[in-house]
Amino acid sequence: MNTVVIGANFGDEGKGLITDFETRRLGAKVVARFNGGAQAGHTVVDGDKRYVFGHLSSGTFTDATTYLSSDFIVNPLALEKEIDDMRKMGVVPDIVAAHEHARVSTIYDMLMNGILETSRGDKRHGSCGMGINETVTRHAMGPTLSIRDLTSRHFDLGAFFKEVAEVWVPFRLQQLGLGMAHLNDTCRQILREDPRAHAKVLKNCVVNIAPVFENYPILSGQPAVFEGAQGLALDEELGVYPHVTRSRTGLVGAIKAAEEIQCQELNPVYVTRVYLTRHGAGELAHEGEKICDHDLVDRTNVLNQWQGNFRYAPLNLPQLKRFIELDYARARMRKTKVHIGKPNLAVTCLDQVGDKVRMIAINGVAVEIPTTDAEDYIANAIGVNLSHSSRGPSASDVTYHL
Repeated sequence: MNTVVIGANFGDEGKGLITDFETRRLGAKVVARFNGGAQAGHTVVDGDKRYVFGHLSSGTFTDATTYLSSDFIVNPLALEKEIDDMRKMGVVPDIVAAHEHARVSTIYDMLMNGILETSRGDKRHGSCGMGINETVTRHAMGPTLSIRDLTSRHFDLGAFFKEVAEVWVPFRLQQLGLGMAHLNDTCRQILREDPRAHAKVLKNCVVNIAPVFENYPILSGQPAVFEGAQGLALDEELGVYPHVTRSRTGLVGAIKAAEEIQCQELNPVYVTRVYLTRHGAGELAHEGEKICDHDLVDRTNVLNQWQGNFRYAPLNLPQLKRFIELDYARARMRKTKVHIGKPNLAVTCLDQVGDKVRMIAINGVAVEIPTTDAEDYIANAIGVNLSHSSRGPSASDVTYHL
């Protein structure tokens, strides 16, 4: 039995919590990250340990091995920091397994991401500044860098970095209608530095990564958890353009990752808070309307230079139902030998809203529901089995209903 954890909204639904719980419940030895990259922020609380994971899986505190699929965007610099943070906390993760075709971000992708987002002024998209969009764009139009290249003794990483710095970056700036006037002092300094020095720094991170080649059976019959990033409302195909991420955030990515490591079965769990949140720009229906009788506070999602303030709205059940149905239908259309189980629902943050919580019902009318009944009401309203509910930040606060 293998679980897929998928965010059903705009991200920040509690995927880290449910992944941690499922890893423990199944005794999973592998947690696969199947989309996104270092822009993810999945919070896990384990006793006195609390960490926001970006690369390493949310099963890391259970000693599960992290697998980064071919659709995951690897930032070795960010990964190295996470591993160092874990060691300081007394956790020693295994070598991270990454598919040979996984794309690799560089300091120049992050640089271009920051320049583009800053140039938008008050029309920012809400990027995290980690270079995800720029990495995807570079791989589609310019010089490419994969895990296979990064770990090869025969690939000239210095020459690659030189080409990116001297050819790709000027081309990309021109393509975006930007010039040197848009560069701040930090950007100018990075572009003046020797590209081979940046290449050497990146190469030193390889020690943390073990390449996985096509159809390598790393599971050995053991259960696994597949951990999604962002949410269905940000999916590049299903979400509301232009404020979407550059990946498919739902089941199809998990299926591809499962095929890569020869996993035969996936059971999806769609995760939502009992209210709706969004970080960054874009539509958020009913934003600012009453959710409960007090202000909500989030420890992880705080004001930052890229995404601004964390935004809140009542949970929108018609939207939740639509995104889950669209994602599940899309996955069922994919030709695969991987068996897909029926969708299940996890409802988180029930401890944060008091005795009653306001949400938008299926008929579009706002209703107030007793918090004790909220998870059952949501599941029944959207026609999905309730599998998990949480009234706290750690795995011990999660109730399993199946």
